[in-house]
Amino acid sequence: MQVTDPAEDGKFFAESVYIIDIKGSNHRYLICWMGARLVGDQIAGTAEAVNDICGGILTNDMTTIRVSKGHETEELLRFFPKGFIILDEARVPLSNFNDKVNQNGAMFRVQAPYGGGARSIEQNERACGHLNSGDAFVVFLPGMSAAYLWLGKGANEPEINAGRHLMQAFAS
Repeated sequence: MQVTDPAEDGKFFAESVYIIDIKGSNHRYLICWMGARLVGDQIAGTAEAVNDICGGILTNDMTTIRVSKGHETEELLRFFPKGFIILDEARVPLSNFNDKVNQNGAMFRVQAPYGGGARSIEQNERACGHLNSGDAFVVFLPGMSAAYLWLGKGANEPEINAGRHLMQAFAS
């Protein structure tokens, strides 16, 4: 287990597992986000890591949650006001991923199915057929020569805002 760089806040690599430790004034949340399908030993290892973080004692002021990629709840998304971005590959330094997007381009689907927190999911290919009328999409062309925010007719305000934030995140 390793601590991520603060620059990676809200960015999750699809083939990794993250334990998000959020300490509030009255409550603590330990959220296990799993990008890949895990088998028994990996699930047990993740449970052990959560146990180690909380010192082996789960008290009534702690909540543990296990979430699979693409099944993020509104409660989880609320902890990431600048967006929840799922990057479609094994974990690499964020600068390497940014270089890949800069060189090859990328396409992200932006969804806020409950009208609150949004998640941006990197698509495995850039194709017009992925666009739909219910979501927003962000497309970066190779060389970062252009970036587009595509808004489906049903795109809601959180999706639009998350799409704009995603464009800014890669523009800087």
